[in-house]
Amino acid sequence: MIARTLYGPDSANGYVAAQVRYDRFGQPLPAEPDPDAPKKNVWELADDEALTLVGGKLRVVTLPPSESAVALLRELEKKYPRSENRAEALYARALYFQTRQQFPQAVTEYQAFLETYPQHKRAADIREQLRRIAQADIILGQGGVYLPDSKPKLSSVIAMPTTWSSRRSSSTS
Repeated sequence: MIARTLYGPDSANGYVAAQVRYDRFGQPLPAEPDPDAPKKNVWELADDEALTLVGGKLRVVTLPPSESAVALLRELEKKYPRSENRAEALYARALYFQTRQQFPQAVTEYQAFLETYPQHKRAADIREQLRRIAQADIILGQGGVYLPDSKPKLSSVIAMPTTWSSRRSSSTS
């Protein structure tokens, strides 16, 4: 889906990874806080907001309805209520929320899909997505490029489905 690449976590992750600086010996320099960093995390964005690169900086932008994935998918459902693509639009919207780590909205969309299309070919996939969202989890990631014999800096996300919150931290290992 184009919206995830242009306006989703993919564009934000690419920007963060590109911000690693190195000293003259090739060792990564300590990260400096970016005064221009967006004030919102991806899971805090409104439906018509996105994180994307603007002028070489990561920015929160308000999208017009003609570019907002959520607005376009809702418009498809409204304009073509009998189309077989309506189910796919609902599924795509739920996936979009899930990739933005907006789990309550994703769950709502998935449940609406199952209520409306309980026998659809995607129903089993949706039940699996709901199971994954409900499961407490930790996601580890490595940011930046590291030379041999240097310790990578790991980032982690701890998802707590009972409170629908996540905490980000960094550590070395």
